[in-house]
Amino acid sequence: MTDERPDRAIELEVEVDGTPEEVWRAIATGPGISAWYVPHEVDEREGGATVSSFGPGPEMQIPGRVAAWEPPNRVLFTGQEADATLAFEWLVEARDGGSCVVRLVNTGFGSGEDWDAQFDGMSEGWQLFLFNLQLHLANFRGREARSLLPMAMWEGDQQQAWPRLLTSLGLPTSPPVGERIAVTAPDAPPLAGTVVQASSWRLALLLDDPAPGRRSSRSRGRATRWACRSGRTCTATTDTRSPSATSHGGATGSRRERPPADAAPTHRYAAHVDSKRPDGSRVEIPVVDIGSDDAPAAIDRACRTTGFFALTGHGIPTGMRTDLLAAARQFFALPTERKELVGLARGGTAWRGWFPLGDELTSGVPDLKEGFYVGRDLPPDPLPLHGPNVWPDDVPALRPAVDAWMAAMEALGQRALAAMAIGLGLGADWFRADITADPTVLFRIFRYPPHPDGAGDRWGVGEHTDYGLLTLLAHDGTPGLEVNVRGTWVSVEPDPELIICNLGDMLDRLTLGRYRSTAHRVRNVAGHD
Repeated sequence: MTDERPDRAIELEVEVDGTPEEVWRAIATGPGISAWYVPHEVDEREGGATVSSFGPGPEMQIPGRVAAWEPPNRVLFTGQEADATLAFEWLVEARDGGSCVVRLVNTGFGSGEDWDAQFDGMSEGWQLFLFNLQLHLANFRGREARSLLPMAMWEGDQQQAWPRLLTSLGLPTSPPVGERIAVTAPDAPPLAGTVVQASSWRLALLLDDPAPGRRSSRSRGRATRWACRSGRTCTATTDTRSPSATSHGGATGSRRERPPADAAPTHRYAAHVDSKRPDGSRVEIPVVDIGSDDAPAAIDRACRTTGFFALTGHGIPTGMRTDLLAAARQFFALPTERKELVGLARGGTAWRGWFPLGDELTSGVPDLKEGFYVGRDLPPDPLPLHGPNVWPDDVPALRPAVDAWMAAMEALGQRALAAMAIGLGLGADWFRADITADPTVLFRIFRYPPHPDGAGDRWGVGEHTDYGLLTLLAHDGTPGLEVNVRGTWVSVEPDPELIICNLGDMLDRLTLGRYRSTAHRVRNVAGHD
């Protein structure tokens, strides 16, 4: 079908990390655009010349011009001639919390089958490159990179091309987000990294070998395109779509006035920086009042930037937490032989009961913690993670304390998911109606002893992401939790009145990476349990 409207436009927006000035450099300057799109040269002024390089040979060097230059909020790229058709307007809008919204308005499409194909291809392709922009600003902001765009062609449809590409490289066909994968083909150069996005015909990695960066791959029709951008690190993304090689430029933005320098801060944060970034910028985990009117927007912003936030205004009585902590301490103080009576072996596939210090492993290394697992108290069931709890006779107060706490946390989790649904543009009851009407709920109580001498790099629990949908964490005020926020390890404030919320791999995958499952770890350096 041919669209006869000559004024149709591609309008896309994405939230990215960084100040307006940092984002501007990424979308409006030659080195910045080259780091996440294709190689560019930009004469940085209104009326300046641009060149977009889509491959070798003079026919792949696309000239253009800067039609508008309004740093750090707006830049407009067009073709070289005054009557050039396609135009690319980028707008930058500052947001609270150190992020910006980037908006692309791509206009000038004509009518007819050729223009239809151009419009469809660029609509899909810009989504891939905006994802690259997000990754670049989250992980390599301010750093230059080099684009590598190898491409292979072979007979067959898309359903055949994509698995053939992955198989020929020795890559898994359906890797989970968060898994580290590597090219294993004997004649292929080294390429390895962590999966940050995986879907049909798209695979995005945050690379660590041969250098840090991104990698993209994708297949479309009878062609499969690979794109690898590399600085001191390297990046890759695999996708089934790409913009047409006839596009004329690249940059990003969206307009809003920045708050005055003396404006009062409007957000509280639940973390301090363990090690600052090279540019000295702060990395923080926000505190959100879940009862406030702006909770959905604040939670949505946290889910897209840090994957961790702390909840206040939750209404959980202090006495409920202190009762639970007292019963837990009484249980962990029991002799080992008494705790073994409710060991995990008794819980079977329901995964209920106690495990001793060092019995759980993270990345093959024993954790310096012991724990007690419970879930919803269900009849015996062969389904994993379902079944009855096991309770210690020696601590009768534990069961009522756990039951009360689990009920409160399940209700709070549903409130948090309702706020996320609103932030995602869905109805507030979307999760409860479609996913969490009858959720699998696991509750774990962990004891982290003081870090022993000679334990070296061992952790209470090593670096990991959670596999589920949502985790709610309460603690007794002992420091030790650290979160990896965009490459910086952040120590979370040990405030027992806060409920820490972090996203799991399931939610990351469900939102195709819009919401982040963030790596974290624990080491008790307080000198006491």
